[in-house]
Amino acid sequence: MNSTAGYSQTGNQDTYDALAQKAYEYYNAKAYRQSAELNTRAYQLPGEKGTGNHRYDAAYNAACAWALAGEADSAFVLLQEITVRGKYNDYKSITSDADFASLHKDSRWATICNAVKKNQADKENNTHAGVAAELDTLYLKDQQYRFSLMSLQQQMQAATGDAKDKIKQQFTALAMQMKEQDSINLRVVEGILNRYGWLGADEVGENGSQALFLVIQHADLATQQRYLPMIKQAAENGKTKAANLALLEDRIALREKRKQVYGSQVWTDPATGKKYVDMLANPENVDQRRQQVGLPPMSVYLGQFFQMQWDAHEYATKILPELEKIKGQYK
Repeated sequence: MNSTAGYSQTGNQDTYDALAQKAYEYYNAKAYRQSAELNTRAYQLPGEKGTGNHRYDAAYNAACAWALAGEADSAFVLLQEITVRGKYNDYKSITSDADFASLHKDSRWATICNAVKKNQADKENNTHAGVAAELDTLYLKDQQYRFSLMSLQQQMQAATGDAKDKIKQQFTALAMQMKEQDSINLRVVEGILNRYGWLGADEVGENGSQALFLVIQHADLATQQRYLPMIKQAAENGKTKAANLALLEDRIALREKRKQVYGSQVWTDPATGKKYVDMLANPENVDQRRQQVGLPPMSVYLGQFFQMQWDAHEYATKILPELEKIKGQYK
């Protein structure tokens, strides 16, 4: 028996309260038939507490008591009411409720359980639809800021004099706005992850699931470290791309003063403006590692996004030692 059965009880209708309280006393005294009769009466009451979700509390409890009293037919009538009309959706509770043990061998029990499971799935799908819409908005905000900054950066490189200074001011202001928006996005994503865990594309759409990753990827190191195990599990379960995990691992490695593995991170020397593939372990075999996680070859990646060329031998013998002089040794 469940005094709330997954529903809240509000209002002040003494008759309802009196019936429910007396039924509960009978239940505790193992006078199950009397408890069932009173809960059934409470369920059938008209008025504020006899309608809506409140009445299904009494129906659930009446079904429990009827089952314990050995009246399976009466129990199933009320279970049908709470699942079909009341949309009861707590599958774990109803299947583990010992009060219904006597009903488990009845063929009708499987029908009830399947209906509850469907109600639960429908509720989760509706919830995920709302979450998906929220994540789609986050995805757009995350990407719009970064595309705008990339555009300003390109304009700044081509500009001179006062025009360049003006673009630089715009770039700085927009970067600050992006940082603030990233903090807002992170609070939203943390709430979603703490409640639902990692959501895949089948649950919130491709952009929605990718938004979860992007917000973590753009967060501080402590946040990235905290969610790394969850993202690893998501990658193993097919809920996020292996490439996403690779990108996050690269970013964490560099922040921890370790060399990246997949070559995804590019660093610009603030003193000279020169771009480098940031500290990379075993550069000769990086394309094999990238292929394993679904990333394009370094030459394609660098050419498309950074207008850079890639030569693994040159990087290992010339560029990496140059980087080590500038940035120091990485593990």
